[in-house]
Amino acid sequence: MIYYYFDDLGEDQVSDYKNPYRQKKMEWAQLSTEMLPDYTPDPFHFSLARNLPLTDILSFFRSSGFFFNEKVKKIVETLVLTPHCIFPAQMKYRGKFYEYYFLHIKFSEIDFLDFPNTILGVRGETDVSQIPSKQTFLDIELPRVNNLEEFQTMVSETRGRYPKGVGLKDECYRFDQPYDILNINAKFFISDKFLSLLKEHQITGYQVKPNTFFRHNFV
Repeated sequence: MIYYYFDDLGEDQVSDYKNPYRQKKMEWAQLSTEMLPDYTPDPFHFSLARNLPLTDILSFFRSSGFFFNEKVKKIVETLVLTPHCIFPAQMKYRGKFYEYYFLHIKFSEIDFLDFPNTILGVRGETDVSQIPSKQTFLDIELPRVNNLEEFQTMVSETRGRYPKGVGLKDECYRFDQPYDILNINAKFFISDKFLSLLKEHQITGYQVKPNTFFRHNFV
């Protein structure tokens, strides 16, 4: 299976139009990738800027998910996903209302990290010239670790030596199923299967790039 980096089109002009039942502004933006909510959020209401095109997948991804219409929902429901929820949403655009959905994905990278095959490194500066930005690493070789406990020990023991800390230089993940959507470090990746379906159904509102962020294997 091949994964691709999955991104929006770079437009981000949304606002709440009304929701008297919600205390937190943009409640969907507060959802954590570490868990599924233990409550049912009120329907999400928001407006899309008039100058933006209306697309099947809306161009404002958030750390835990993204918005899409019924056409995309039918595709998503056929995919292999980690635990997730799909919440209803209503969008106001140029005076009309449209029914959309928000896919919230629970994904904990640490649960799938293949530590023995992951290369660690000493963090340098963040390269903001790349889109998305990418962490750089110093030319310092570190020993590999076998599990989370060993990694945490290394981070603790080297904290004073390396000001920016130790991180995952070349990540490798091990999956128990061929998941079609991954949410790794607030970045989305999709399988070649999902990409083929998006193209087949002429879905709009996204872009893909080669995955240069991680390696993977299957149990």
